[in-house]
Amino acid sequence: MHSLHVRSFASFVLALALTPALRAQQSGAVYSVNAQGGVSNLFNNKNAVYIAGGPGPNSGCSGNGLANGIYYFQVTNPSGTQLLSTDPLANRRVNVAGGVIASVPSGGHAIRNGPCGSKIVQLIPFSDSPSSGGEYKVWLTPAGQYVAGQGTFGFLSSGSKTDNFKVRSGGGQATSQSVIGGTVYYDFNRDGVYQLGAPGEIPLSGWKVEINSNGVVTQTFTDVDGHYEFLRDQNGSPHVLASIAPPPGFIPVVGGRWLATTPALVNVVTNLPSIPVDFGNLFFENRTDFARSKGYWHNQGEAELEACDPDWRIALNELCLRNNHTSPPDTVEETFFTVPMNVSFDEAFAQLGDFLVGDSASGVLIYILATQFTAAILNVSCGPPHDLPTFIDQENDNVLVDLNHMIEHTHGMMCDPRSANTGPGGDEEWRAHIMMCLDEWNGMNTTGTNTYTRKSAPPPVQY
Repeated sequence: MHSLHVRSFASFVLALALTPALRAQQSGAVYSVNAQGGVSNLFNNKNAVYIAGGPGPNSGCSGNGLANGIYYFQVTNPSGTQLLSTDPLANRRVNVAGGVIASVPSGGHAIRNGPCGSKIVQLIPFSDSPSSGGEYKVWLTPAGQYVAGQGTFGFLSSGSKTDNFKVRSGGGQATSQSVIGGTVYYDFNRDGVYQLGAPGEIPLSGWKVEINSNGVVTQTFTDVDGHYEFLRDQNGSPHVLASIAPPPGFIPVVGGRWLATTPALVNVVTNLPSIPVDFGNLFFENRTDFARSKGYWHNQGEAELEACDPDWRIALNELCLRNNHTSPPDTVEETFFTVPMNVSFDEAFAQLGDFLVGDSASGVLIYILATQFTAAILNVSCGPPHDLPTFIDQENDNVLVDLNHMIEHTHGMMCDPRSANTGPGGDEEWRAHIMMCLDEWNGMNTTGTNTYTRKSAPPPVQY
């Protein structure tokens, strides 16, 4: 039997001329820990074995860590003559950032929070060791130094970190478990992918996550890294994860100010060791600076539109904008306004101005709505709300509605044939409908008190 060498490393020789980059490659350590991150080399079963990578267990968090990059790991018998890891090498990868194991790829092994802000990685699945003492060796090597067919199953001693551990006799692999977990984060760019270090992308600590396992609901809260996890038997059973926003809740519930940028309900099946599910969120605040007032009515915003030419013309010409033709007109076509595309910017801007300052005293409601709608679309296309998620409190009832939905609704009204007859004495039911929509756009274009968009940083998460 091979004696147990706790915290051992594969031997290697450092030449005096070794470059700084290679010296960094040899720093740090890999060592076995339990599920709580405690250093150990003796475990009751194989499920309980995790590895940590970074500064050595006695070095403190300020000690030398691993060189950043992608690494592979494997489990062998103590002498390294038998490969015991049973899953593909592609599943046995870890990402080292900041000198510690920071993450695993999708489909990789289960992880938990470890020392120094790291993640610890569960080693199962691996076969029983032929060692009579139940001894194993875990290896960690940079992916760039892995050489298939050489060394110990591709792991070269000169570039690998190793550690030995034991599993008690009879303590074989217990019922496999799935670790369902991930990160809840502030998804500032709304792409649905957690990008640690990207501007505005920060973990949300204290966020509530629930899991419904066959009618049994369990909840947890994210840690300081925004991480949560649930352990369930790896038996192919279905579970439903739910991200629960703190008050005032998710849009569009009354008072909702949080927006889920990823599905807030996720169905999973426990058929893998690790099932990663991240939840992205944004918080919305009132933005009165989005109100344009009537700048376009007074030839303001000219430079803004010139920089946005011809996109603003294209945007307006898709809206079925209506003029102030008294109703009923001879033909429906007489009521449409378009910006010519084949003229200079100055002429197009002048025609826009003529349209916006037309006589509203005639009382054609669709025209009055069209001027407000035009100002809003110009603001959205070329002004402050451009490319920002924007919501409107349409009814002043504290329910936020996606601005894009409001635009689509108004666009439909503008194109509706009934809008050609909305002057005095026209279709009164349709006029009333237009008046409600007009009030909504007035709020956005004047005070902006009903306009909301993302906050640059989330408020404290409090339930």
